[in-house]
Amino acid sequence: MQRNASDETPLIDSEATPPTSSETLMSPSLQTSSQVAAHAYELKFLLPEESARELQNWAAKNLSVDAFANSEQDASYQTTTLYLDTPAMDLLHQTQKFRGRKYRLRRYGQEPLIYLERKRRRGDRVRKRRTSVPDQDVALVAIGLGRDGQQDEWFCQKIVKHQLQPSCCVTYERAAFMKMGTTGPMRLTFDRRIRGVRANDWSVLPVSDGADILNGEVICEFKFREVLPTLFQQVIEEMHLQPASVSKYRRLMQVVLNP
Repeated sequence: MQRNASDETPLIDSEATPPTSSETLMSPSLQTSSQVAAHAYELKFLLPEESARELQNWAAKNLSVDAFANSEQDASYQTTTLYLDTPAMDLLHQTQKFRGRKYRLRRYGQEPLIYLERKRRRGDRVRKRRTSVPDQDVALVAIGLGRDGQQDEWFCQKIVKHQLQPSCCVTYERAAFMKMGTTGPMRLTFDRRIRGVRANDWSVLPVSDGADILNGEVICEFKFREVLPTLFQQVIEEMHLQPASVSKYRRLMQVVLNP
């Protein structure tokens, strides 16, 4: 399970906007500098609820509750994601030009900020670029009207260049835990009750009644930089966890396109 950064080619965004220190802690894949080729990884596991609950109890004892959590007692928070795709559904089908990429808009709970995000994945290695805008500005983002020199300009340029449009909207409950390790932030998340619908507009509102894509299972993700932390390695081995390839976007689209 050990990861060696020297064997990988860095995913570098030459124009990336440095995230805040709190964003960096919440997501190891958000880099503090476009010139730093720190490798970030995500290991996914698809677990039955009983195993996920055992792992979450371990996380509550060994890690700190995520900053987005509702409270120290309740480590969960609601996440809603609007996925974008091209008219030919290149991101869904992972055509060569778009392989390993996702473009999405994300809202946490009912907060008024919308996060514009591109995620790039190569194997277990990931990198994110993210910018936040007030929710009332999403209408301008939708037509590619990024403001010159503003942080949302890069995302709007991608919308225009790739003709990105809403594809589906997903809401789920996430419990998240974190800790600062020797190589940077480490994070463990649990995504439950994932439901979603096809989307034709740019509204990032929670889905209350949509297709359930997990049938009671839980997506768990170990997120870290450079090498798998010993703490994570030990619990993965002790619980005999086996990594799984699972995508919320593709899972949902399989359901709604083939009801």
